[in-house]
Amino acid sequence: MNNNNNKVIMLVGKISRELYYNKEKSWGAYGFTTTEKIKSDALSPNKYGNVMFGNIAGKLQPLEVGQKYIMEVTEKYNRKYKRVEFEAVNVYSEIPKTIAQKRNFLSTFLTKLQTDTLLESYPNIINMAINDEEIDVSILHNISESKIEDMKYKIVLNYGLSDLIEFLKPYGVSFKQIEKMSSLNSNTSLLKKEILENPYILSKVKGIGFKIADEIAMKMNPKLKHSEKRVYALLEFILNEEANGNGHTWLSRKEMLSYGRSLIPECFDILKDVLSRDSDENGFLHIDGDRIGRANDYITEKEIYNQLERIDKSKTCIDLPTTKQVETMMIDIEKEQGFELSVEQKNTLYNLSSTDNVVVVSGQSGSGKTTVVNSISTILERTQRENGKPKLAISQMALSAKASMRLLEVTDRNSTTIHKFLYELKKMKEAQEDISFENTEEVMDAIIEVEKVADSDVIIIDEFSMVNIYLTLNVLKMVKSGAIIVFVFDYAQRQ
Repeated sequence: MNNNNNKVIMLVGKISRELYYNKEKSWGAYGFTTTEKIKSDALSPNKYGNVMFGNIAGKLQPLEVGQKYIMEVTEKYNRKYKRVEFEAVNVYSEIPKTIAQKRNFLSTFLTKLQTDTLLESYPNIINMAINDEEIDVSILHNISESKIEDMKYKIVLNYGLSDLIEFLKPYGVSFKQIEKMSSLNSNTSLLKKEILENPYILSKVKGIGFKIADEIAMKMNPKLKHSEKRVYALLEFILNEEANGNGHTWLSRKEMLSYGRSLIPECFDILKDVLSRDSDENGFLHIDGDRIGRANDYITEKEIYNQLERIDKSKTCIDLPTTKQVETMMIDIEKEQGFELSVEQKNTLYNLSSTDNVVVVSGQSGSGKTTVVNSISTILERTQRENGKPKLAISQMALSAKASMRLLEVTDRNSTTIHKFLYELKKMKEAQEDISFENTEEVMDAIIEVEKVADSDVIIIDEFSMVNIYLTLNVLKMVKSGAIIVFVFDYAQRQ
Protein backbone atom coordinates (compact mmCIF):
# COMPACT_ATOMS: atom_id res chain seq x y z
CA MET A 1 0.00 0.00 0.00
CA ASN A 2 1.38 3.39 -1.03
CA ASN A 3 0.55 5.98 1.65
CA ASN A 4 2.98 8.85 1.22
CA ASN A 5 0.84 11.58 2.80
CA ASN A 6 3.35 14.38 2.17
CA LYS A 7 3.86 13.90 -1.56
CA VAL A 8 1.60 16.15 -3.66
CA ILE A 9 0.26 14.45 -6.80
CA MET A 10 -1.16 16.51 -9.68
CA LEU A 11 -3.68 15.04 -12.11
CA VAL A 12 -6.66 15.96 -14.28
CA GLY A 13 -9.89 14.30 -13.20
CA LYS A 14 -13.47 14.37 -14.42
CA ILE A 15 -16.10 14.36 -11.66
CA SER A 16 -18.37 11.35 -12.04
CA ARG A 17 -20.54 11.71 -8.93
CA GLU A 18 -20.99 13.69 -5.74
CA LEU A 19 -20.70 11.46 -2.67
CA TYR A 20 -21.24 14.17 -0.06
CA TYR A 21 -20.97 17.94 0.32
CA ASN A 22 -21.43 20.15 3.39
CA LYS A 23 -21.69 23.79 2.33
CA GLU A 24 -21.35 25.11 5.89
CA LYS A 25 -18.04 23.34 6.43
CA SER A 26 -16.92 23.56 2.77
CA TRP A 27 -16.11 19.85 2.97
CA GLY A 28 -16.99 17.31 0.30
CA ALA A 29 -16.25 13.93 -1.27
CA TYR A 30 -16.48 13.14 -4.97
CA GLY A 31 -15.87 10.23 -7.31
CA PHE A 32 -13.86 10.98 -10.44
CA THR A 33 -12.22 9.35 -13.46
CA THR A 34 -8.84 10.08 -15.03
CA THR A 35 -6.91 8.83 -18.03
CA GLU A 36 -3.56 9.77 -16.55
CA LYS A 37 -1.06 7.00 -15.81
CA ILE A 38 -0.38 7.46 -12.11
CA LYS A 39 0.67 4.67 -9.77
CA SER A 40 -1.42 4.96 -6.63
CA ASP A 41 -3.44 2.66 -4.40
CA ALA A 42 -6.14 5.38 -4.46
CA LEU A 43 -6.87 4.62 -8.12
CA SER A 44 -8.42 1.51 -9.65
CA PRO A 45 -8.66 0.76 -13.41
CA ASN A 46 -11.75 -0.12 -15.43
CA LYS A 47 -11.87 -3.54 -17.13
CA TYR A 48 -10.09 -2.19 -20.20
CA GLY A 49 -7.36 -0.51 -18.18
CA ASN A 50 -7.68 2.80 -20.03
CA VAL A 51 -9.60 4.76 -17.34
CA MET A 52 -8.82 5.03 -13.63
CA PHE A 53 -11.44 5.53 -10.90
CA GLY A 54 -10.78 7.37 -7.64
CA ASN A 55 -12.29 9.44 -4.84
CA ILE A 56 -11.24 12.88 -3.65
CA ALA A 57 -12.29 14.38 -0.31
CA GLY A 58 -11.46 17.36 1.87
CA LYS A 59 -12.02 21.11 2.16
CA LEU A 60 -12.91 22.32 -1.32
CA GLN A 61 -15.51 24.21 -3.34
CA PRO A 62 -18.59 22.43 -4.73
CA LEU A 63 -17.54 20.51 -7.87
CA GLU A 64 -19.72 20.00 -10.95
CA VAL A 65 -20.46 16.47 -12.12
CA GLY A 66 -19.13 16.04 -15.67
CA GLN A 67 -16.57 18.83 -15.27
CA LYS A 68 -12.80 18.36 -15.52
CA TYR A 69 -10.56 19.75 -12.77
CA ILE A 70 -6.86 20.03 -12.13
CA MET A 71 -6.37 18.27 -8.80
CA GLU A 72 -3.49 18.67 -6.41
CA VAL A 73 -3.89 15.82 -3.92
CA THR A 74 -2.10 13.70 -1.33
CA GLU A 75 -2.77 10.08 -0.48
CA LYS A 76 -4.55 9.36 2.77
CA TYR A 77 -5.71 6.10 4.31
CA ASN A 78 -9.43 6.06 5.15
CA ARG A 79 -9.75 3.94 8.32
CA LYS A 80 -13.53 3.76 8.09
CA TYR A 81 -13.56 2.25 4.59
CA LYS A 82 -10.09 0.67 4.90
CA ARG A 83 -8.75 2.09 1.66
CA VAL A 84 -6.44 4.78 0.30
CA GLU A 85 -8.13 7.92 -1.00
CA PHE A 86 -7.02 11.29 -2.29
CA GLU A 87 -7.18 14.27 0.05
CA ALA A 88 -7.66 17.64 -1.69
CA VAL A 89 -4.84 20.16 -1.48
CA ASN A 90 -6.08 22.40 -4.30
CA VAL A 91 -8.73 21.84 -6.96
CA TYR A 92 -9.33 24.26 -9.82
CA SER A 93 -10.39 24.51 -13.45
CA GLU A 94 -8.68 26.07 -16.40
CA ILE A 95 -10.91 28.65 -18.07
CA PRO A 96 -12.47 27.11 -21.22
CA LYS A 97 -11.11 28.75 -24.38
CA THR A 98 -12.88 27.00 -27.25
CA ILE A 99 -16.62 26.98 -27.93
CA ALA A 100 -16.59 23.19 -27.46
CA GLN A 101 -15.02 23.53 -24.01
CA LYS A 102 -17.51 26.23 -23.01
CA ARG A 103 -20.39 24.13 -24.30
CA ASN A 104 -19.18 21.16 -22.30
CA PHE A 105 -19.13 23.18 -19.07
CA LEU A 106 -22.45 25.00 -19.58
CA SER A 107 -24.25 21.77 -20.49
CA THR A 108 -23.62 20.43 -16.98
CA PHE A 109 -26.39 22.72 -15.66
CA LEU A 110 -28.16 24.17 -18.76
CA THR A 111 -30.24 22.41 -21.40
CA LYS A 112 -28.89 22.10 -24.95
CA LEU A 113 -31.26 24.82 -26.17
CA GLN A 114 -30.25 27.18 -23.34
CA THR A 115 -26.54 26.49 -23.98
CA ASP A 116 -26.94 27.20 -27.71
CA THR A 117 -28.87 30.42 -27.05
CA LEU A 118 -26.33 31.66 -24.54
CA LEU A 119 -23.26 30.94 -26.66
CA GLU A 120 -24.88 32.43 -29.75
CA SER A 121 -25.53 35.73 -27.94
CA TYR A 122 -22.47 35.71 -25.68
CA PRO A 123 -19.64 33.50 -27.00
CA ASN A 124 -17.35 35.02 -24.35
CA ILE A 125 -19.81 34.29 -21.51
CA ILE A 126 -17.26 32.64 -19.17
CA ASN A 127 -14.97 35.69 -19.03
CA MET A 128 -17.97 38.04 -18.86
CA ALA A 129 -19.25 36.27 -15.74
CA ILE A 130 -15.80 36.24 -14.11
CA ASN A 131 -15.41 39.98 -14.77
CA ASP A 132 -18.99 40.70 -13.63
CA GLU A 133 -20.00 42.22 -16.98
CA GLU A 134 -23.66 42.95 -17.64
CA ILE A 135 -25.70 40.26 -19.40
CA ASP A 136 -28.94 41.30 -21.11
CA VAL A 137 -31.44 38.60 -20.13
CA SER A 138 -34.13 40.06 -22.40
CA ILE A 139 -32.40 38.65 -25.50
CA LEU A 140 -32.13 35.17 -23.94
CA HIS A 141 -35.71 34.12 -24.53
CA ASN A 142 -35.57 30.67 -22.94
CA ILE A 143 -33.37 31.51 -19.93
CA SER A 144 -34.68 33.22 -16.79
CA GLU A 145 -32.79 35.86 -14.82
CA SER A 146 -32.49 33.51 -11.83
CA LYS A 147 -30.93 30.88 -14.11
CA ILE A 148 -28.39 33.44 -15.35
CA GLU A 149 -27.51 34.39 -11.76
CA ASP A 150 -27.07 30.71 -10.91
CA MET A 151 -24.88 30.26 -13.97
CA LYS A 152 -22.71 33.28 -13.05
CA TYR A 153 -22.27 31.87 -9.54
CA LYS A 154 -21.16 28.49 -10.89
CA ILE A 155 -18.74 30.09 -13.35
CA VAL A 156 -17.14 32.27 -10.67
CA LEU A 157 -17.03 29.28 -8.32
CA ASN A 158 -15.31 27.07 -10.90
CA TYR A 159 -13.05 29.55 -12.64
CA GLY A 160 -13.05 32.98 -10.98
CA LEU A 161 -12.43 31.64 -7.49
CA SER A 162 -9.87 29.09 -8.66
CA ASP A 163 -7.30 31.85 -9.07
CA LEU A 164 -8.13 33.21 -5.60
CA ILE A 165 -7.99 29.74 -4.07
CA GLU A 166 -4.56 29.12 -5.54
CA PHE A 167 -3.46 32.61 -4.46
CA LEU A 168 -4.76 32.58 -0.88
CA LYS A 169 -4.68 28.93 0.21
CA PRO A 170 -0.94 29.07 1.12
CA TYR A 171 -1.85 31.77 3.66
CA GLY A 172 -4.33 29.50 5.44
CA VAL A 173 -7.50 31.09 4.04
CA SER A 174 -10.32 28.54 3.77
CA PHE A 175 -12.56 28.08 0.74
CA LYS A 176 -15.55 29.17 2.81
CA GLN A 177 -13.83 32.49 3.53
CA ILE A 178 -12.79 32.88 -0.11
CA GLU A 179 -16.37 32.27 -1.22
CA LYS A 180 -17.54 35.16 0.98
CA MET A 181 -15.04 37.53 -0.64
CA SER A 182 -17.43 38.25 -3.50
CA SER A 183 -19.02 40.75 -1.08
CA LEU A 184 -15.85 42.85 -1.45
CA ASN A 185 -15.76 42.73 -5.25
CA SER A 186 -17.60 40.34 -7.57
CA ASN A 187 -14.82 40.82 -10.16
CA THR A 188 -12.30 38.28 -8.86
CA SER A 189 -9.46 39.57 -11.06
CA LEU A 190 -9.82 43.04 -9.57
CA LEU A 191 -10.27 41.57 -6.09
CA LYS A 192 -6.93 39.76 -6.32
CA LYS A 193 -5.29 43.04 -7.39
CA GLU A 194 -6.94 44.87 -4.46
CA ILE A 195 -5.79 42.23 -1.97
CA LEU A 196 -2.22 42.48 -3.26
CA GLU A 197 -2.35 46.27 -2.89
CA ASN A 198 -3.91 46.14 0.57
CA PRO A 199 -4.34 42.71 2.22
CA TYR A 200 -6.19 44.37 5.10
CA ILE A 201 -9.39 44.51 3.05
CA LEU A 202 -9.66 40.83 4.01
CA SER A 203 -10.54 41.93 7.55
CA LYS A 204 -13.97 42.91 6.20
CA VAL A 205 -14.73 39.27 5.38
CA LYS A 206 -16.78 37.53 8.06
CA GLY A 207 -14.63 34.97 9.84
CA ILE A 208 -11.30 36.65 9.11
CA GLY A 209 -11.15 39.93 11.07
CA PHE A 210 -8.12 42.09 11.76
CA LYS A 211 -5.83 39.59 13.49
CA ILE A 212 -5.97 36.96 10.72
CA ALA A 213 -5.79 39.64 8.01
CA ASP A 214 -2.74 41.08 9.79
CA GLU A 215 -1.01 37.67 9.77
CA ILE A 216 -1.74 37.28 6.04
CA ALA A 217 -0.55 40.82 5.33
CA MET A 218 2.75 40.18 7.12
CA LYS A 219 3.32 37.07 4.99
CA MET A 220 2.40 38.81 1.74
CA ASN A 221 4.30 42.01 2.35
CA PRO A 222 6.53 42.28 5.46
CA LYS A 223 7.01 46.00 4.71
CA LEU A 224 3.45 46.58 5.94
CA LYS A 225 4.68 45.94 9.49
CA HIS A 226 5.46 49.66 9.82
CA SER A 227 2.75 51.34 7.72
CA GLU A 228 -0.30 53.59 7.83
CA LYS A 229 -2.28 50.86 6.06
CA ARG A 230 -1.81 48.66 9.09
CA VAL A 231 -2.75 51.50 11.44
CA TYR A 232 -5.95 52.33 9.56
CA ALA A 233 -6.89 48.65 9.41
CA LEU A 234 -6.55 48.47 13.19
CA LEU A 235 -8.58 51.66 13.69
CA GLU A 236 -11.36 50.30 11.51
CA PHE A 237 -11.31 47.02 13.43
CA ILE A 238 -11.46 48.76 16.83
CA LEU A 239 -14.30 51.10 15.85
CA ASN A 240 -16.28 48.23 14.27
CA GLU A 241 -15.86 46.15 17.43
CA GLU A 242 -17.00 49.02 19.63
CA ALA A 243 -19.99 49.80 17.42
CA ASN A 244 -21.13 46.17 17.09
CA GLY A 245 -20.25 45.04 20.61
CA ASN A 246 -20.96 48.07 22.79
CA GLY A 247 -22.95 50.43 20.59
CA HIS A 248 -20.27 53.14 20.81
CA THR A 249 -19.53 55.25 17.74
CA TRP A 250 -16.41 56.92 19.12
CA LEU A 251 -13.53 56.32 21.52
CA SER A 252 -11.12 58.62 23.30
CA ARG A 253 -7.60 59.11 21.94
CA LYS A 254 -6.24 57.44 25.08
CA GLU A 255 -8.35 54.31 24.47
CA MET A 256 -7.21 54.16 20.84
CA LEU A 257 -3.55 54.41 21.82
CA SER A 258 -4.02 51.68 24.41
CA TYR A 259 -5.39 49.31 21.75
CA GLY A 260 -2.53 50.20 19.42
CA ARG A 261 0.17 49.63 22.03
CA SER A 262 -1.33 46.21 22.75
CA LEU A 263 -2.02 44.97 19.21
CA ILE A 264 0.52 46.64 16.90
CA PRO A 265 3.32 48.07 19.09
CA GLU A 266 5.61 48.35 16.03
CA CYS A 267 3.27 51.02 14.61
CA PHE A 268 2.70 52.96 17.82
CA ASP A 269 4.50 56.10 16.64
CA ILE A 270 2.57 56.08 13.33
CA LEU A 271 -0.69 55.65 15.27
CA LYS A 272 0.16 58.60 17.53
CA ASP A 273 0.85 60.74 14.48
CA VAL A 274 -2.46 59.81 12.81
CA LEU A 275 -4.46 60.51 15.99
CA SER A 276 -2.69 63.83 16.66
CA ARG A 277 -3.96 65.41 13.43
CA ASP A 278 -6.83 67.89 13.43
CA SER A 279 -8.52 66.01 10.60
CA ASP A 280 -8.05 62.78 8.68
CA GLU A 281 -6.82 63.33 5.13
CA ASN A 282 -8.01 59.81 4.20
CA GLY A 283 -11.59 60.70 5.11
CA PHE A 284 -12.09 57.62 7.30
CA LEU A 285 -11.88 59.21 10.75
CA HIS A 286 -13.83 62.06 12.30
CA ILE A 287 -11.66 63.72 14.91
CA ASP A 288 -13.37 66.08 17.38
CA GLY A 289 -10.97 67.04 20.13
CA ASP A 290 -10.35 63.90 22.16
CA ARG A 291 -13.19 61.99 20.48
CA ILE A 292 -12.36 59.80 17.50
CA GLY A 293 -14.87 57.88 15.39
CA ARG A 294 -15.71 56.96 11.82
CA ALA A 295 -16.59 59.87 9.54
CA ASN A 296 -19.58 57.94 8.13
CA ASP A 297 -20.94 57.37 11.64
CA TYR A 298 -20.62 61.08 12.45
CA ILE A 299 -22.44 62.07 9.25
CA THR A 300 -25.17 59.51 9.96
CA GLU A 301 -25.66 60.63 13.58
CA LYS A 302 -25.82 64.26 12.49
CA GLU A 303 -28.52 63.41 9.95
CA ILE A 304 -30.42 61.42 12.62
CA TYR A 305 -30.40 64.56 14.79
CA ASN A 306 -31.74 66.63 11.87
CA GLN A 307 -34.51 64.09 11.20
CA LEU A 308 -35.53 63.94 14.87
CA GLU A 309 -35.57 67.74 15.06
CA ARG A 310 -37.74 67.87 11.93
CA ILE A 311 -40.24 65.43 13.44
CA ASP A 312 -40.21 66.94 16.91
CA LYS A 313 -40.48 70.61 15.90
CA SER A 314 -43.34 70.06 13.46
CA LYS A 315 -46.90 70.76 14.51
CA THR A 316 -48.46 67.54 15.78
CA CYS A 317 -50.81 66.17 13.14
CA ILE A 318 -53.30 64.70 15.65
CA ASP A 319 -55.29 65.91 18.66
CA LEU A 320 -53.55 65.30 21.98
CA PRO A 321 -55.71 64.23 24.96
CA THR A 322 -56.36 66.49 27.93
CA THR A 323 -55.22 65.39 31.39
CA LYS A 324 -58.88 64.64 32.22
CA GLN A 325 -59.26 62.45 29.12
CA VAL A 326 -56.09 60.52 29.99
CA GLU A 327 -57.32 59.93 33.54
CA THR A 328 -60.73 58.70 32.40
CA MET A 329 -59.28 56.45 29.70
CA MET A 330 -56.72 54.89 32.08
CA ILE A 331 -59.60 53.76 34.32
CA ASP A 332 -61.27 52.16 31.28
CA ILE A 333 -58.02 50.50 30.21
CA GLU A 334 -57.50 49.01 33.69
CA LYS A 335 -61.03 47.56 33.61
CA GLU A 336 -60.51 46.10 30.13
CA GLN A 337 -57.16 44.48 30.89
CA GLY A 338 -58.14 43.30 34.39
CA PHE A 339 -55.23 44.79 36.33
CA GLU A 340 -54.06 48.21 37.52
CA LEU A 341 -51.36 50.24 35.85
CA SER A 342 -48.27 50.97 37.92
CA VAL A 343 -47.41 54.50 39.07
CA GLU A 344 -44.60 54.68 36.47
CA GLN A 345 -46.95 53.56 33.70
CA LYS A 346 -49.58 56.14 34.70
CA ASN A 347 -47.02 58.95 34.82
CA THR A 348 -45.89 58.05 31.29
CA LEU A 349 -49.49 58.20 30.03
CA TYR A 350 -50.21 61.52 31.78
CA ASN A 351 -47.39 63.02 29.72
CA LEU A 352 -49.42 62.41 26.55
CA SER A 353 -51.40 65.58 27.23
CA SER A 354 -48.31 67.72 26.67
CA THR A 355 -45.95 65.37 24.87
CA ASP A 356 -43.45 66.23 22.18
CA ASN A 357 -43.64 64.34 18.90
CA VAL A 358 -40.70 62.15 19.93
CA VAL A 359 -41.59 59.87 22.85
CA VAL A 360 -39.25 57.51 24.72
CA VAL A 361 -40.55 54.58 26.78
CA SER A 362 -37.73 52.99 28.77
CA GLY A 363 -37.64 50.09 31.18
CA GLN A 364 -36.18 46.66 31.78
CA SER A 365 -37.65 43.44 30.46
CA GLY A 366 -40.92 42.63 32.25
CA SER A 367 -41.50 46.21 33.42
CA GLY A 368 -44.66 46.58 31.31
CA LYS A 369 -43.36 48.60 28.36
CA THR A 370 -45.61 46.82 25.85
CA THR A 371 -48.65 47.52 28.06
CA VAL A 372 -47.71 51.22 28.07
CA VAL A 373 -47.29 51.19 24.29
CA ASN A 374 -50.71 49.61 23.86
CA SER A 375 -52.21 52.17 26.25
CA ILE A 376 -50.59 55.08 24.36
CA SER A 377 -52.12 53.89 21.08
CA THR A 378 -55.51 53.28 22.71
CA ILE A 379 -55.65 56.72 24.36
CA LEU A 380 -54.60 58.53 21.18
CA GLU A 381 -57.15 56.56 19.10
CA ARG A 382 -60.00 57.27 21.52
CA THR A 383 -59.07 60.96 21.71
CA GLN A 384 -59.39 61.23 17.94
CA ARG A 385 -62.74 59.45 18.03
CA GLU A 386 -64.10 61.60 20.88
CA ASN A 387 -63.01 64.76 19.05
CA GLY A 388 -64.69 63.62 15.84
CA LYS A 389 -61.41 63.30 13.94
CA PRO A 390 -60.42 60.64 11.35
CA LYS A 391 -59.18 57.27 12.56
CA LEU A 392 -55.49 57.17 13.44
CA ALA A 393 -52.99 55.33 11.23
CA ILE A 394 -50.58 53.47 13.52
CA SER A 395 -47.50 51.50 12.46
CA GLN A 396 -45.51 49.17 14.72
CA MET A 397 -42.13 47.59 14.11
CA ALA A 398 -39.38 45.85 16.05
CA LEU A 399 -35.87 44.60 15.40
CA SER A 400 -36.71 40.92 15.92
CA ALA A 401 -39.61 38.86 14.62
CA LYS A 402 -40.31 37.70 18.19
CA ALA A 403 -40.75 41.26 19.48
CA SER A 404 -42.87 42.13 16.46
CA MET A 405 -45.16 39.18 17.18
CA ARG A 406 -45.37 40.23 20.82
CA LEU A 407 -46.52 43.71 19.76
CA LEU A 408 -49.17 42.16 17.53
CA GLU A 409 -50.41 39.85 20.33
CA VAL A 410 -50.64 42.57 23.01
CA THR A 411 -51.91 45.48 20.93
CA ASP A 412 -53.89 43.57 18.27
CA ARG A 413 -52.44 45.98 15.69
CA ASN A 414 -50.33 45.07 12.66
CA SER A 415 -46.60 44.86 13.28
CA THR A 416 -43.54 44.13 11.18
CA THR A 417 -39.77 43.92 11.56
CA ILE A 418 -37.51 46.87 10.73
CA HIS A 419 -35.57 44.78 8.23
CA LYS A 420 -38.75 43.70 6.42
CA PHE A 421 -39.89 47.31 6.17
CA LEU A 422 -36.49 48.43 4.81
CA TYR A 423 -36.50 45.51 2.37
CA GLU A 424 -39.90 46.63 1.07
CA LEU A 425 -38.56 50.20 0.86
CA LYS A 426 -35.54 49.08 -1.17
CA LYS A 427 -37.72 47.00 -3.48
CA MET A 428 -40.08 49.93 -4.04
CA LYS A 429 -37.24 52.36 -4.80
CA GLU A 430 -35.57 49.96 -7.23
CA ALA A 431 -38.86 49.48 -9.06
CA GLN A 432 -39.57 53.20 -9.28
CA GLU A 433 -36.04 53.97 -10.50
CA ASP A 434 -36.48 51.47 -13.32
CA ILE A 435 -38.53 53.33 -15.95
CA SER A 436 -39.56 50.03 -17.51
CA PHE A 437 -40.80 48.36 -14.31
CA GLU A 438 -44.14 46.61 -14.27
CA ASN A 439 -46.64 46.98 -11.43
CA THR A 440 -46.32 43.36 -10.38
CA GLU A 441 -48.19 42.15 -7.34
CA GLU A 442 -44.91 41.93 -5.40
CA VAL A 443 -43.94 45.52 -6.23
CA MET A 444 -47.42 46.86 -5.42
CA ASP A 445 -47.36 45.07 -2.06
CA ALA A 446 -44.00 46.71 -1.31
CA ILE A 447 -45.35 50.16 -2.23
CA ILE A 448 -48.44 49.67 -0.05
CA GLU A 449 -46.39 48.54 2.98
CA VAL A 450 -43.96 51.48 2.68
CA GLU A 451 -46.74 54.03 2.19
CA LYS A 452 -48.49 52.73 5.32
CA VAL A 453 -45.48 53.80 7.39
CA ALA A 454 -44.96 57.04 5.46
CA ASP A 455 -48.61 58.04 6.06
CA SER A 456 -48.77 56.89 9.70
CA ASP A 457 -49.76 59.34 12.45
CA VAL A 458 -48.06 57.23 15.13
CA ILE A 459 -45.03 54.98 14.66
CA ILE A 460 -43.84 52.65 17.41
CA ILE A 461 -40.36 51.09 17.29
CA ASP A 462 -39.64 48.38 19.86
CA GLU A 463 -36.18 47.09 20.92
CA PHE A 464 -34.75 50.44 19.89
CA SER A 465 -31.69 50.09 22.14
CA MET A 466 -30.58 47.30 19.77
CA VAL A 467 -31.06 49.23 16.50
CA ASN A 468 -27.94 50.59 14.79
CA ILE A 469 -27.68 54.16 13.50
CA TYR A 470 -27.98 53.20 9.82
CA LEU A 471 -31.29 51.39 10.28
CA THR A 472 -32.50 54.26 12.46
CA LEU A 473 -31.79 56.89 9.81
CA ASN A 474 -33.49 54.90 7.04
CA VAL A 475 -36.66 54.57 9.14
CA LEU A 476 -36.71 58.21 10.31
CA LYS A 477 -36.50 59.47 6.73
CA MET A 478 -39.88 57.83 6.09
CA VAL A 479 -41.64 59.39 9.10
CA LYS A 480 -43.80 62.35 8.08
CA SER A 481 -43.45 65.71 9.80
CA GLY A 482 -45.93 66.06 12.65
CA ALA A 483 -46.23 62.33 13.33
CA ILE A 484 -45.61 60.95 16.82
CA ILE A 485 -42.77 58.43 17.01
CA VAL A 486 -42.43 56.22 20.09
CA PHE A 487 -39.04 54.63 20.83
CA VAL A 488 -39.24 51.68 23.22
CA PHE A 489 -35.98 51.03 25.09
CA ASP A 490 -34.71 48.34 27.40
CA TYR A 491 -31.80 50.18 29.00
CA ALA A 492 -30.29 46.84 30.09
CA GLN A 493 -29.97 45.85 26.43
CA ARG A 494 -27.44 47.20 23.99
CA GLN A 495 -26.60 46.72 20.37
